[in-house]
Amino acid sequence: MVTKYLMHITTEENANNIKKTNEFIPSVHTNTSIQWLGNGIYFWDSNDDDAIKIGISLVKNKPGNRYKKVKKICLQASTKEEKYINLDDEKWAKRFSNFLKKAFPNGEDIFEIFAMLRSQQKVDSKDHNRMGKMMGNAVNLFTEILEKEKHRKIDMISYYFYQARKKSIFLPDKEIYIRQYCIKNAKLVNDTKSSKWKIEFIA
Repeated sequence: MVTKYLMHITTEENANNIKKTNEFIPSVHTNTSIQWLGNGIYFWDSNDDDAIKIGISLVKNKPGNRYKKVKKICLQASTKEEKYINLDDEKWAKRFSNFLKKAFPNGEDIFEIFAMLRSQQKVDSKDHNRMGKMMGNAVNLFTEILEKEKHRKIDMISYYFYQARKKSIFLPDKEIYIRQYCIKNAKLVNDTKSSKWKIEFIA
């Protein structure tokens, strides 16, 4: 089994609604709502201070959210190892790469995305949305094919994304990488008895 301790950062209003309905609503990858790991419910590692700072910034900078309080929902999610994809893992990285070669034989852009992910390079801001659209589409297709052809339903997928270069007065600049998790199987986190939700005000 694979067990992860995760956090979801959102507005107080959304956190209260999630608690009231006992349900996280999966995000859908579209041209206007870009999810790099495809459709699903998004989380970060629960003990990642850099992720908390970035999460607070993202929530507060959304239109209409600037003055809303921010909360984090921490929980535990477990699944079988064969249902978890870690794109940093050499086995899964190679498998995903082979899939891209077959699915997009003439698609240089998709290889640019994967090269960027593997080398941990910063994404140029002008290409960020373009790459995100293609990456999300590729992940969705990859998991759909695994389920259809290999009869393997994926519960969770993760990747260690480059976020920023953190300036320091006394120490060398620090590269910030944050692991993002996309929960494909909502039951993993919507069962409060097994996932043990903990909701906290953070900003």
